[in-house]
Amino acid sequence: LYSIILFCVFLWIPFVYFYYEEKDDNNTSKCSQVKNALKYTIGFVIVCVVLLLIGAFVPLQAPPGQNSTQWEKVQYLFEELGSSHGLPALSFSISSLTLIGMLAVITYTVS
Repeated sequence: LYSIILFCVFLWIPFVYFYYEEKDDNNTSKCSQVKNALKYTIGFVIVCVVLLLIGAFVPLQAPPGQNSTQWEKVQYLFEELGSSHGLPALSFSISSLTLIGMLAVITYTVS
């Protein structure tokens, strides 16, 4: 069920949104609508992947002290990534996208 939700949230809903946004132009064909919707959806997915990677590498706990070796720091990073199962990264990306969306709504309603 989680994979279906992730598919809908990150692929299907953005594609449908961008498809119907392209429908506003009167001179566009279905093929160009689909191409543009796919282009924008791929851009959206790239932004989400970047946010997921940023969220994955942001440490939640204090890293090892200054006296630790480089190997201990790398080992700490892998333990941190393996222990959380990506939940903080997903939470960070959804929060970032929500913030961007709210700023867009505020800017749109002001003008």
